[in-house]
Amino acid sequence: EENKLDKYVSIKGFADKIDFGIYNIGLMTSKYEAFARTTLDYMNHGLAVIASKSGGNVEQVNDNITGLLYDTCNAKSLAKTIIRLYDNQKLIGELGKNGRKRFISEFTQDIYQQKILNVFQLILNRRNKSL
Repeated sequence: EENKLDKYVSIKGFADKIDFGIYNIGLMTSKYEAFARTTLDYMNHGLAVIASKSGGNVEQVNDNITGLLYDTCNAKSLAKTIIRLYDNQKLIGELGKNGRKRFISEFTQDIYQQKILNVFQLILNRRNKSL
């Protein structure tokens, strides 16, 4: 409100349901993010992601391909990144499309389960070899 951004920015906090279709960009501004489920939700719904360079964000977001990363705890870096996307619908669309493709190819529940099973199989194979 103080900066008159309330018509441009919506801070949802925790919500059971979010209508992602009304947004173009998803922000992940966490200082410490182990595994950003929110970032993956943005990617899954085809939003361009702007995320801090913290934790899982740097593994989930391919900078300049599936989203944009900014320097954590650096308001100028965040502002510069937002300005880069402002009024650039082509880039917003490309990042969102690429993010959705990456989500489908690497982060769905089926893929996650398969990767976990692969780790278990690797452990069991090593265990059996040592017996």
